[in-house]
Amino acid sequence: MNKQLRMKPLAWVLASMFLVPSAFAQNTSAAASGRVTDAAGHPVAGAKIEVVHVPSGTKSTITTDADGRYQLQGLRVGGPYRVTAEKEGLKPTAVQDVYLRLAENTSVNLVEESTSQLEEVTVKASALTATFQPDNKGLGTNLSHREIEALPNPDRSIQDIARIDPRISVTDRDAGAISANGKNFRYNCITVDTINAGDPFGLESNGLASVGSPISPDVIESYDLSTANFDVSTRGCVGANVNAVSKSGTNDFHGSAYYSYRSKDWMGDIAPIAGGKELPYTGWDHEWTSGITAGGPLIKDTLFFFLGIEKSERVAIGTTSGPVGSNSTTQVQGILPVDVTNIANAATAQGLNVGDRTLANLIDKRYLAKVDWNINDSQRAVFRFNETKEVQPVPTGSATSVTLNSNWYFKAGADGKPTFHKAGNARADRTQKCKPIYDNFRGV
Repeated sequence: MNKQLRMKPLAWVLASMFLVPSAFAQNTSAAASGRVTDAAGHPVAGAKIEVVHVPSGTKSTITTDADGRYQLQGLRVGGPYRVTAEKEGLKPTAVQDVYLRLAENTSVNLVEESTSQLEEVTVKASALTATFQPDNKGLGTNLSHREIEALPNPDRSIQDIARIDPRISVTDRDAGAISANGKNFRYNCITVDTINAGDPFGLESNGLASVGSPISPDVIESYDLSTANFDVSTRGCVGANVNAVSKSGTNDFHGSAYYSYRSKDWMGDIAPIAGGKELPYTGWDHEWTSGITAGGPLIKDTLFFFLGIEKSERVAIGTTSGPVGSNSTTQVQGILPVDVTNIANAATAQGLNVGDRTLANLIDKRYLAKVDWNINDSQRAVFRFNETKEVQPVPTGSATSVTLNSNWYFKAGADGKPTFHKAGNARADRTQKCKPIYDNFRGV
């Protein structure tokens, strides 16, 4: 009896993976729909529709209903796709170079001519058709991989991408906080593959769980930015809803190696918040980022992998305050550099190590591992794990005090190590019946 009771939760979890409605599917995938008609405009029922993701060979099939319509969900984001329609006695016709966007339904209609041949109809999208469509759930902006690559992103941050939407603005350039329609940045929802990457405890000033990006920008396939989403599957979001989807492997082996560098000398002078003369930027000295990505097939047309590893370091984080004549933005009147040196020497003479004003570094390490499995023509499973580790120095001080680095501290995880975010998820998309399967876990 006890053994049977222990197995019930496992059986429930396995059953839920195949029966959960598609409440979360469109947050990580795309959809395609359309109608097949004859030359007179009558629906063609029973036509077989095949949608193939050319780079990976991922195939989804469905048959048109009595009204000649079809709809497939849970498809890979991006493309190109090849869409074909065939029926006995009719010559099959393919539509090439179809690209699908994250959380959007792309329309691909096919029309039968009098020669009993199905031919493609080219549908050109416009701003109006993107806004006024039956399944539209609010205002937003969708960015494909090709568009992301064309955008400048000097901070290598989600915030730099999010501000592409005209309703989203950066309210704190140094911290990286963004606002949607004038709302406070803490109302935003930021997710990666539907996993929360925001700041539920309100510890950071940018709305994220870290100072740096929660995931490497080089492993992102697409962004969906929404500022007024009425979809019931979106929960707990009042401001901007920023969802990023990670890349996947294909039938071709591909990879990249990259390095970026920025210096404070490349930044202009900044006036203090209280006003006054503009001073050189002292937030940090320089920063660099390096990483690699790799992806490819484990089994052609069936099993794929994608990996990403990145490390970034922001060197010499600026102090909160300093003595008169120092490089600190806030200079404490009445305290000179010689005063700080004398106090440190006196403490050292007493056997105390009070440290000095040597600056610390902000270090981020980001990892991603992802496996895509094409189970059959109507089901696809995705297993993803990512981990981000950050060592964040927090200098102390105020407008009336100067501290040495023995009084500073580092933010760390619950286990005492500098790990702040670890997440993974397993998901399967059932394309034919439009019922993706979703389960996730998250730990800190």
